Amino acid sequence: LGRLPALAWQSIVQTYRALLGETATPGAVFAIQTFGQLIHYHPHIHALVTDGAFTPDGHFIPLPANLGHEPFLRIWENNVFSLLLEENRIEPAVVRRIRSWRHSGFNVDRSVRLAAGDRDGIERLAQYMARSPFSLTRLLRITRTGQVVYHAEKHRPHRFPEPAADDLFGATSGGVARNFQVFEPLDFLAELTQHIPNTGEH
Repeated sequence: LGRLPALAWQSIVQTYRALLGETATPGAVFAIQTFGQLIHYHPHIHALVTDGAFTPDGHFIPLPANLGHEPFLRIWENNVFSLLLEENRIEPAVVRRIRSWRHSGFNVDRSVRLAAGDRDGIERLAQYMARSPFSLTRLLRITRTGQVVYHAEKHRPHRFPEPAADDLFGATSGGVARNFQVFEPLDFLAELTQHIPNTGEH
C-alpha cells in the first residue's frame, strides 16, 4: 500500500511527459485512503495535481483542455499490474483475464478542477484528502442492542461489500444497493479498526 503514491506519481509523470515533453515536471500532493463510504476496506489514492507541468527553465505548460482520463487510467493500470507481478501478488493469467473484462476495476477520476487562485477550493480538497474514515455526522443511530446504523457519504444507493468479511477486505461489490449499513457492534469495531495504520506507517 505504501508504494501506491510513488506509483501514482510515476503514472502522472509518464502521462504528462508523453503529452508535454520529456523534461516537463508537474507538481502534486498525494494521500492514501483505505476506506470507502461505509468504512469498508477500499484502498485508493487522492492527489492534488497541477493542471500542467513546468519546464526546467520555469515555464508552465498547461494540459490540453479536452484531455480525458483514459491516458492516465491505462498507464496507472499497467503500473499497478507491474507492481503486483513484481511482488508475486498476482499471476500473469489473472492479469490477462482482468484485461479482458469490460470494466477492469481500475478507475481514474479527474472531474474535480480548481480555478487558478481558488485557495478556498484547494483547502476544501486538502481537508477531504486528509479526512478520517469515520464521521459522527453519518452515524444515524445506535440501537438498544448495540447495532450501529451508519449512512453512506452519498445519498444515492450503491452495491457495497458486506461488513466484516472473513479477511475484513470484503468483495469489490456485494449485497443489495443501499446508502446505509447496519453493523453488529463488533463488526463495526472491526471495520473501523482495520484503517488504523501499523506502527511506523503514515
